[in-house]
Amino acid sequence: MKILRWMMVFAVVSISGCTAMAEKDWKAWSAMQREKPVALLLVVDSEAGVPQHASEFFFTTLPELMANSGYYALPPSFSYQLLRDSGYKQVASVLNAEPGAIQKLTGADAVLYVRVKEWQASTSIFATGSVRVAASYQLISTKTGTLMWHADSYHEMDTSVDEGSWLEDMVLTELETSSVDISQVAQQLNESVLYLLPPGKYHPFYQNWQQP
Repeated sequence: MKILRWMMVFAVVSISGCTAMAEKDWKAWSAMQREKPVALLLVVDSEAGVPQHASEFFFTTLPELMANSGYYALPPSFSYQLLRDSGYKQVASVLNAEPGAIQKLTGADAVLYVRVKEWQASTSIFATGSVRVAASYQLISTKTGTLMWHADSYHEMDTSVDEGSWLEDMVLTELETSSVDISQVAQQLNESVLYLLPPGKYHPFYQNWQQP
């Protein structure tokens, strides 16, 4: 799909410790106003080195959040099977499909493509620990291949424990780091980004931002 250039003016929003960056003015995304997507196909993958379950957790949090943003997300199990049966077995094949092909197959107006770029939990012998998660988001038209919206989000959590001796702190830091709820982190990361997504047709603010 062809990707159009986007304006490099960003807003930074922080929700529950997550930081999201996207174009600050909804109306700057002219393709969104022009094409008015309603039905979205959700596609999630991850970069090499990111655990597979990370992208799965990201995926499970998206449908409800998209509904809250005023969009209709195609049922994940249905769309996944339909794509595989039609030869689209890899994310790349969906993103590189000819304009119009995915829309004809699924009825989706756009693909929301989420790529989990980082999921790193680390500790050290100095009793320090941290978890860092990062993802990018692209909303791509199935009609024209136009990049209609783009955002990035990351979350860094300090899991260090400093309550007793060095050995106690090291053990507790290991436990604290390993107990991080990945599904909660994914939920918060998606929330921080979709807060910046121009509202869809079923959102009460939709008419406000669609006006010229």
